[in-house]
Amino acid sequence: MSSPKVSVIIPVHNAEKYLEQCLSSILGQTLKDIEVICVDDNSTDGSTEILERFSKEDSRLRVLQSPSLGAGGARNIGLASAQGEYLSFLDADDFFELDMLESAVAKAEEDQSDIVVYGSWLYDAARQANRQAKWKLQLEGLPEGRSFAPTEVSDRIFSIFGNEAWNKLFRTSRIQEKGLHFQEISRANDLYFTCAALVQSRSISVIDRAFVHYRVATTTSLQSTKDRDPVSFLTATEALHSYLKSNGLLAQYQESFINHLLDCICWNIASVHTQESIAHIKDEVCGSIEPEYQLLGQNRSLVHNQAQLDEYESLLCDDMPTFLFKRTVVLQSQLEDSYWHTDWCDWKKWTLENEAESQRLQIEALGQKLAAKESEIRELKSLFVVRTRDKLLKLKSQSRW
Repeated sequence: MSSPKVSVIIPVHNAEKYLEQCLSSILGQTLKDIEVICVDDNSTDGSTEILERFSKEDSRLRVLQSPSLGAGGARNIGLASAQGEYLSFLDADDFFELDMLESAVAKAEEDQSDIVVYGSWLYDAARQANRQAKWKLQLEGLPEGRSFAPTEVSDRIFSIFGNEAWNKLFRTSRIQEKGLHFQEISRANDLYFTCAALVQSRSISVIDRAFVHYRVATTTSLQSTKDRDPVSFLTATEALHSYLKSNGLLAQYQESFINHLLDCICWNIASVHTQESIAHIKDEVCGSIEPEYQLLGQNRSLVHNQAQLDEYESLLCDDMPTFLFKRTVVLQSQLEDSYWHTDWCDWKKWTLENEAESQRLQIEALGQKLAAKESEIRELKSLFVVRTRDKLLKLKSQSRW
């Protein structure tokens, strides 16, 4: 029996609310030559029953068990069992365009790429609305119309794709050759795996289309664990740094790593919900991150986002009230900018509507002129016909004499 084209690996933990939609969008893929490996990570809701029912209805889906290892450990169990030529790591509360895998495999085979990256939507379940996550596939500056090596974008390789696994297709043989795996940590467990896979790939391709609907604001996803373990992401970035160093890749990707670390710190501060979580991040930054990586000592020309460096410096050097005050000022400025942008959009809309109305009136006036000309032409034609007929009758009358 031949191996499937793609192994889809989905860790599942208490995802009954969204699991059926997820599985239906995978088993309904236009690419039929797939295996779906669902790793049940000790679910206590109805997820297990849903998995059993789907596995009975479609033999391509099989269920493995995980003893509460978290999403990273569950993915590793699925990875060890995968038989496909390519790997797709998806989340149980998301859903997907039906031609996602077919399109990604076609691109991988056309370009002979080790990784294919594609776009995604953020799906807000409360609003029941999508918003395109453009920052997870930044096309500006990428080589156009061809695949590329990671060294061609070494200064920003960790910033342009989003470091999640779910918006990428991986060549299995390359992952196995490099011995890559997921970290068993509560959050950011795919950062190390994805970043290591990116720098170890021989060729990367992109598809400028959103295939993944990534659900946000749910209690089933890892997003809800942010305040329970606010510094887990630092474990991931430290593992990535060690990997780059031990594999002789740090010099090549140092600039990208520094900027990614800054971005991770600022993003996680923005995403937690309690002052205690921010204080925990501050303690880790002061106690281990700055002494180890000396971000404030970096050449400022290598930092892509100076505002993030300023926020990092405040986190490191100011007391908590001062840091929070400065951050509030920045956020207020950003909010004011968003108001101006919204007003500008409204003004631009009004301008375009006026231009469209003006053009409509011009077209209407031209239409009236055209109608008048057509009426005039019809009258001239009628007059010509009458005169021609009269001349013919006169000539006919004269010929009789």
